[in-house]
Amino acid sequence: MRISLDIEGVDDMIKRLERAGKDVEKATTKALRAGARVLAEGMKEEVPVSNIEHLHIRDDIKVRQTPKKERLPGVISYDIGPGKETAWRARFVHDGFVSRNGRFVRGNPFATRAFRLKREAITNAIIREYQKAVR
Repeated sequence: MRISLDIEGVDDMIKRLERAGKDVEKATTKALRAGARVLAEGMKEEVPVSNIEHLHIRDDIKVRQTPKKERLPGVISYDIGPGKETAWRARFVHDGFVSRNGRFVRGNPFATRAFRLKREAITNAIIREYQKAVR
């Protein structure tokens, strides 16, 4: 599942960075990483946790830059979510599944809910990082 966010005013900040002679790509990378960290914290708050002793999805949520082979040229993006060890379980929790007896078990879309709840905080974190770069 991929989610994108359009923020008004970022283009103006990028133009100011270019005029000031700053490295726009470096500032963009830092800003997006700051927003990704806010979303990761929101996901950790929203994911359900069992009382079973194993690696929980909450403890495995990571922020990783999307590999170059998976992103468009010239685009900076991040993958936020569980690592390989718990990704299969997170998919069942998030999307739901059909049980052995044929009943559908509804999912708990924790990632989508975290994005909706943290959208403003993500935007603020990105803008704050751009403002630091402009100074």
